[in-house]
Amino acid sequence: LIFINPEFEVFIPDLPGHGESQEELSKESIENFIEVVKDFDFFLVCGHSLGARISLLIEAKNYLLISPPLSPEFSGNKKELLKTLRARRVKEEKTYQGLTELLTALPVNFAENKNYFLVYSKNDLKSVLEFVNTLKNRCTEVHSCRDSFHNDIITSYEFFSILKTWVRKYFQN
Repeated sequence: LIFINPEFEVFIPDLPGHGESQEELSKESIENFIEVVKDFDFFLVCGHSLGARISLLIEAKNYLLISPPLSPEFSGNKKELLKTLRARRVKEEKTYQGLTELLTALPVNFAENKNYFLVYSKNDLKSVLEFVNTLKNRCTEVHSCRDSFHNDIITSYEFFSILKTWVRKYFQN
């Protein structure tokens, strides 16, 4: 555990369609969420998967993008695993409907003079690997984890090791 600065305030939203939120995941629900947070000036915005893509639309100085998918294309055994896991955690009218709608509609915005830190799994979804291959040159740093998959990267030892190094490098004076 690393404490950077006790003066930091942390905002952890319950995105529409996720967690305890009763809203369904849709383009409109995410647009409403972004409207609420658009005037904040965040030091760091962090997101995993769809959350990483959404984070690119929120104003911040630094971004931690964890396994962001480029497109709504999922296939093979990973598609079935993702479908099973999403059904337990994400509220959508139909499985993948909100995700597909959002990934198709969300722009991929990279602003000048910002730090974009990208972490993904070497065993990640095809769509995430496409994001990495297409957009890694726009990121400040890119790291891959060998010890995880898409859904468990945020709990992997290697991810925390990368994160610890990144925090020390950029945020400790």
